[in-house]
Amino acid sequence: MGMLEGKVVLITGAGAGLGRVASLLYAKEGAKIAVAARTVATLETLVSEIEAFGGEAFAVPVDITDERQVEQMVEAVAGHFGRLDCALNNAGGIPQEAFTADSSTEEWLRIMNLNLTGTYFCVKHEIRAMLKTGGGAIVNVASGAAHKGVPGLAAYSASKHGVIGLTRTAAAEYARQHIRVNAINPGIINTESYARHGVDYNSFLPTPMGRIAEPEEVANTACWLLSDQASYVTGQSLDIDGGRTSAAFILP
Repeated sequence: MGMLEGKVVLITGAGAGLGRVASLLYAKEGAKIAVAARTVATLETLVSEIEAFGGEAFAVPVDITDERQVEQMVEAVAGHFGRLDCALNNAGGIPQEAFTADSSTEEWLRIMNLNLTGTYFCVKHEIRAMLKTGGGAIVNVASGAAHKGVPGLAAYSASKHGVIGLTRTAAAEYARQHIRVNAINPGIINTESYARHGVDYNSFLPTPMGRIAEPEEVANTACWLLSDQASYVTGQSLDIDGGRTSAAFILP
């Protein structure tokens, strides 16, 4: 029996990076996977990969900044599988770097709509679906930037701080309806987009472990939070950063 055996799991931002890795991993853990992203072609490829090893998957194109599309996404998943048990709200973005006084208001609004308002739309409609079937579990992907100010990334940091507030509030509101809502705060993850930067971030943002995270490590932590093994865990904000947030300094 896999950790998510028989559960219906919705993953946003599933086309690449953490979302793609989580989709494959959770299918191997026995879940029925609904993959959501803006690019249809990447979703179709992912569904084919999951089906190739005997998993069950369903693709739903969505722009999470459009509430009607989010509502239709959740309705489509519940209609296809009969219910929604779990959700990993992973879709998000990073703005062009600029100090606050030099930043673009348009970029601020774009990132807030994507990272915070989009996550709110997802949580709102996922909870509505879960209430119909007796409960569920949600994990919102925030960031280590949800704890600290990040020079040059005001909109990103502010939006991720907001995701933590949203998570804790929804967790408090729906705990007695058997809906758990938690957040994870990854540090830098070794994904394709990270590799394209061509920068060793651990050299100037070091962790006690001396490396950045592999996407499987982050996906596995979220998997546990979504599973029944975390049945008494809600309203938490869990750092997955190799100890960086908790360390006063890094030993040589």
